[in-house]
Amino acid sequence: ETVSRSIELVNRLAKRAGLELMVGVFDAKVQREPELVSRSHPMEPLRYGGGGTSYQAVFDYLDQQRVNRQIPIIIITDGWGESTINNHVYQRVMWLLTSTTPLSVTNIPTLVSRLEEH
Repeated sequence: ETVSRSIELVNRLAKRAGLELMVGVFDAKVQREPELVSRSHPMEPLRYGGGGTSYQAVFDYLDQQRVNRQIPIIIITDGWGESTINNHVYQRVMWLLTSTTPLSVTNIPTLVSRLEEH
């Protein structure tokens, strides 16, 4: 249900705001490389992986792909993962939590918001 709601949120952002988003899927590793999601190309409601969470895998991937550090990154998560990561100087990161659990990452500056149930 949480994965489904998260995908629905991404598709609504793309459609209503007319945004083009690059969306990737991860758990303990990057499961699906980022692909374009837009009004005309919504994200498919599929679940990938499902074993543990490694935020480090996301930041390592961004660094290895030389993703511009000025691009805003949004991570939708339940908050469970490691407490210490190397963010490779990616500072424009927003964490959207899908649960009441606090974000496990404590060693870097973070902007955390909670997805509220309506």
